[in-house]
Order: sequence, then structure tokens, then C-alpha cells
Amino acid sequence: MSFRRLRVLLERLPPESATMTAIRNAAPALPKPGDLAKAPWSALEVLIGTLVNEHRLWRYEQTLRNLPKGQKKPDEPELLRMPGDDKAKNSKGRPRAPLTLDQADWLFRHINGLN
Repeated sequence: MSFRRLRVLLERLPPESATMTAIRNAAPALPKPGDLAKAPWSALEVLIGTLVNEHRLWRYEQTLRNLPKGQKKPDEPELLRMPGDDKAKNSKGRPRAPLTLDQADWLFRHINGLN
């Protein structure tokens, strides 16, 4: 298989595929506020993810507000991971090893057929 064919196959993968998820998790953190045009998710996916996170935080704040005195605070809600989050962790909760510059350069060159 040629590298050009590989690149075409990778570009056509659905965003929820394991490969695209790994690429998205390896992406550097976006500056706040992020530019939706440069995000690996579509604008709609980013907006829905943001809405879900805001709703979880709002429910948590309401729970804290209505908590009887002396009762233990509940744990903070787990937020959806967004593209470019720098909290990339594997399934065991350990930080993932990021791609080195050499690895990223090699992958870029081979995907784009430059080697």
C-alpha cells in the first residue's frame, strides 16, 4: 500500500474511530478561547460538548447550593474531554506519552507522501 493511499484512508476515517481519537488526544492544547475552525471536532460537536460540560457544572453547583450543613460535598463532575485538552490519559488514568517531535515529523511526512 502506498503512503498516499494510507493518507486517503486515514483522512476518510470517521471522527469517532480509534485512530482519529488517538490523533485528537495527541493534539496540543488549544489556546483559550479555542478557534472552532481549527478544532479536530466539528463546530456542532464542540458546542454540544461545551453544553454538556456546562450542564454538569450547573447541576454540581445546584447540588452544593442545596446541600444541608454538615453534609459531605459530592465529588466534582467528570467533564467531557474536548479536542486539545491537555488532560490526555489512558484507560488506567495514567498520562499518555505524547508524540515526540521526531515521531510527529515522521508521521506527517509519511501521511503526506513526502518520503
